[in-house]
Amino acid sequence: MASRSSPFAWAAATDESLVRRLDLTETFFKLLSDSGATVNREHWATSLAVTLDFPKSIAKPSLYLQRAWLVVCHVHPALVGSASRDTSYGQSTFTAKLLNGDEDEATWPADTFFINHTENCSGYIVSASNPDDLLSKLRATASATCHWLPESQQIHIRDLHWRIDGVGMMLLGHSYMTALCAVLSLGLDAQLNSCMAANGVASSGLTQCLDVESDAFLDEATTPTSLRSTTDEFVNDFVQGIPSIVFPMIPGSEATVLECGVHVAAAVEAALVCVAATYPQHPLAKSYASFFPVDLRRQLVKSPEKAGFVVKIFCSSLPVRVSGLLDVLDGEITQRGKGFDDVAEEIGSVYRSLLVREPPDGYLDNQTTLLKLVWPLLRRTRQLFSMPPPPELPPAQSLDISSLGKVDVYLKTEYTFGAGTEDKVRVSGFWLGTHILLRNVQCHVWIFKDYLKISACFNGSFYDEGLIAEILSKTREELLSGLGIA
Repeated sequence: MASRSSPFAWAAATDESLVRRLDLTETFFKLLSDSGATVNREHWATSLAVTLDFPKSIAKPSLYLQRAWLVVCHVHPALVGSASRDTSYGQSTFTAKLLNGDEDEATWPADTFFINHTENCSGYIVSASNPDDLLSKLRATASATCHWLPESQQIHIRDLHWRIDGVGMMLLGHSYMTALCAVLSLGLDAQLNSCMAANGVASSGLTQCLDVESDAFLDEATTPTSLRSTTDEFVNDFVQGIPSIVFPMIPGSEATVLECGVHVAAAVEAALVCVAATYPQHPLAKSYASFFPVDLRRQLVKSPEKAGFVVKIFCSSLPVRVSGLLDVLDGEITQRGKGFDDVAEEIGSVYRSLLVREPPDGYLDNQTTLLKLVWPLLRRTRQLFSMPPPPELPPAQSLDISSLGKVDVYLKTEYTFGAGTEDKVRVSGFWLGTHILLRNVQCHVWIFKDYLKISACFNGSFYDEGLIAEILSKTREELLSGLGIA
């Protein structure tokens, strides 16, 4: 697909590893993730949790779950990868380890697969029997990890956000479930290649860079003037909405932390924004400004579940702004300037103008604007986020909303591993979230088993849990009222 030579192709480093440069998307998310390095945490580390119902014939599922994790890591070598600074490349690199031989089969699951009782997890001790305990105790790890909680019958897969996005996590969940069924069907002693073949993958799939797949313009000099001007308009529009309306933090929390070191998605976002506007705001905050992620997989390939399109950031975060949310008179906020219908229409118009429909043959031509905007937009966004706010503005704080769509498009609710009527593993619960260390509140929206779910991830040092619960309750009421359902 890429007509220009790319510096991001995989190259052999050793017999057991491959290396390439981190692309700009990965570098951007890596910088954000590293903000938690001083406390051995990963900002925006992503966790997927699924609740599994096994048939009575599977008395001890942990052995099968562990074997399935090994299969998945063979299918997706990027899960075993790590980022580092390489002077020979002049910048950060991504090294993927290829698991081979009996030694890897013995050591890799022991290093990255854990059951709820006390385990030595990559250099630290985790003792957790429920999801809340687990999520609160996890620390930074170089590779992805998988955790089985027998009491709640939940599998948790955790990876770094610079390596995978939300849609990728759901696709990874599907890959894991198909690997589990392959192991259940073939047995624990089956060769990994046999399990991979049963998983629908003939060989390991290395994840390509977004610039390779989209034929991106890697620098400003080669970027057409039309794309540069369009991107400038996006960023300038976003800047005009700063400071954005946000949720109120716990008084003094920032100092405390520093001392310690109509589219469904549019409707939900509109409800959250309207609720946020009812809380006290900075005097200059009259608009809503944020970025919303757009998955690019289906604009690149017809079957995004293929191995090379799972473990990777294949998304672009595009700006959205709603102005005039609050009326200000003599420096005092007097009332809400816009209601649900107006906000939903403005946000929906941004969604409609930027989302591109999937082409019949699964690939977009070279004129597709959204793909071409990824790199120039990232360059400008990185510059914007690296600049300190002017002294008259409050510290950077944001309300971020990510729509995952219908979960069962990516992750099925039932997986079959045999001919018997009970030879099935059912997915009865789903949750996806991020580990937040900074001042932003990250909301995720998805539909699972015909139920719309809204979750909020936040740093408890900054926000009161009771307030966030209150906000979500009010958001539900605002959404139902705005849609005429209440």
